[in-house]
Amino acid sequence: STGSAIVACPAIRDGRIYIGSSEGVFRCLELKEGRLLWECAGIEGYCDAAPCIDGRQVVFGTWGGRMYSINTADGRVNWTWETTSPGACSPVITQGRIFIACPDRHTYCLDAKTGKPLFLVDDGRESIGLSEDGKRLFVKSMFGKALAFNTQIPARKIKGTYAPDSHSNGLWQPDIPVLEPSQTLWYVKSGVGRDFGSSALAVCSNLLLIPSHNGAIHALDASTGAQKWIHKVGLGLVNPISAWKKDSKTYILASTTDGKITLLEVSE
Repeated sequence: STGSAIVACPAIRDGRIYIGSSEGVFRCLELKEGRLLWECAGIEGYCDAAPCIDGRQVVFGTWGGRMYSINTADGRVNWTWETTSPGACSPVITQGRIFIACPDRHTYCLDAKTGKPLFLVDDGRESIGLSEDGKRLFVKSMFGKALAFNTQIPARKIKGTYAPDSHSNGLWQPDIPVLEPSQTLWYVKSGVGRDFGSSALAVCSNLLLIPSHNGAIHALDASTGAQKWIHKVGLGLVNPISAWKKDSKTYILASTTDGKITLLEVSE
């Protein structure tokens, strides 16, 4: 029992459940019996998306304009970072870096140990996905574009500024460098169109799977960004999807907010 509603998705690792709530508390539970192992109070804003976990920390954003890193051993706060309400985006961790996309239409790279911003991408809105090897981050734009970049690009090589047609010009100017389009692996029209869905992207068998708010899943070639196919699975928002490969086929499990669950089979 909790003191307020749970709208967040949990994450499970090593026999533990990590989950936030809307009462300002983040909890770690033992998976088998639900026993409380620790809780961290004083969280600003409610949690929505699933957290991400590495060996020492669990990281998540809230609608109170904060990102938190909490020690997985005892629930102590390692660091916090103030930003623009990253509550709907599930962050990802890879090789000492954390990536998250916020409602301000920026995708941020943070140092995993300190929470210090290393650079940003002037695009993206809450929907990101990590390649299976952790070396590429995929980002969905709100205005029909998608991009991919190297997660380990040296921060010292990123010295760009906002593009002339950027929505960020004339607004807040952060004192961290901006990854320019020329430094991405690819930057393409996704075919999704104007989309406000915040569901995470999935990658499987070199397919980048983009859930949309109108019930369609868009598949791009993860290496090039080329469009592969579009499949309609419902009329509402496509929730975060699961995808896996078995033998020569890829399977995609999707649900939509109009009450449908669909299993797709994709042949090579």
